[in-house]
Amino acid sequence: MTLLRKFTTLMVIAVVPASMATAATQSFTFPVPQTMGAFSSPFTLPNFNTSQGTLTAVTITFSASTTASVQVINNTAVTQAFTNATSSVPLTLAGPAGLSASINATAGPFSGTAAASSSTFVPAATTPATLTISVPAIDFPAFETSAGSTGPYTFSAGVGTYAGSAAAGVFFSGSAMAGGTATISFTFTVSALVKYAANLNIGESYIDITNTGANGAALAGPGFGAQTGNLCVNVYAFDPSEELIACCSCLVTPDQTVNLGVTRDLTSKTLTGVVPTSVTVRLLPTLAGGDGTGSSCTNSAPSVTTSALTSGLAAWGTTLHAGSAAGSYATTEAPFMASTLSDGELASIGGRCSGIVGNASSFGICSSCRAGALGGAKLPQ
Repeated sequence: MTLLRKFTTLMVIAVVPASMATAATQSFTFPVPQTMGAFSSPFTLPNFNTSQGTLTAVTITFSASTTASVQVINNTAVTQAFTNATSSVPLTLAGPAGLSASINATAGPFSGTAAASSSTFVPAATTPATLTISVPAIDFPAFETSAGSTGPYTFSAGVGTYAGSAAAGVFFSGSAMAGGTATISFTFTVSALVKYAANLNIGESYIDITNTGANGAALAGPGFGAQTGNLCVNVYAFDPSEELIACCSCLVTPDQTVNLGVTRDLTSKTLTGVVPTSVTVRLLPTLAGGDGTGSSCTNSAPSVTTSALTSGLAAWGTTLHAGSAAGSYATTEAPFMASTLSDGELASIGGRCSGIVGNASSFGICSSCRAGALGGAKLPQ
């Protein structure tokens, strides 16, 4: 059997309170049409693109619909009553890593009469059933990859069984169709964060960055013993023309908060020499030293890869908005938003940042972060 490989996508990004990590869910579906009898239908579903974040849960469900009809065969010479006529069809969903789920879709019981020397069909009944696979964390790698790849799945319906209660000479048979919709849902913490800063010609916008400790922390604290859980927060600033005008990285230890001033640190020495009045800022976290034990993030920003992205980053930003009175401005603060980062965009950002670091004579290399959190402030007029 050949199926049209068509799937749909649902993605929900949920920004949660500042004290928690930014989480998101993404779902893909594939419809399997109802098919008569025993069959096996292979199909594919997209894998999780690791550039989007770090997986925390994978669930695969198949919402099955089975339509069955029980045939009552009366080989006697008189009308016979029957009861408890049922159908049972075994359904199986199989996926990567050898994971599978099975269930018997049943219909009935039905009762009625069958005329002498006849075959009577009980009216078809449609029965819903759900198969669920909750993927263990140890098997997450089988569902992770770069963008564009898919994983193999199979939905199978076995030979149905049909039974009932009646006098001798009465037999039960039947037929069934099965199909439904497969859904894979990924829950993940988001690596890539993004926010804008506006009206920079009027006043400063600040960025506060926190390492949430999601990757661990030194047992005795930052001043004693082996360190772990350190992040390199890689910072990229874009002007309104989409040009990367500055990039840099900051070492942020577990539970530490650091700050950047957009004017003070990001646009004070841009690659282009032009200071824009607004910027887009993207933050990408990686583990310092590759495993969180590093103590330097020098030149980390040009070399971020999909596999290096990690969780554990929270960030907030202030910006100025025009007030109701002429010439007035108000400071607002909001969390950075979770964002999907494609492999192509990551390669573009890294390549352009490499050019800044290697060939721009320090122009476009933003100042590193400073310890502590800051609020908004308006420049003197």
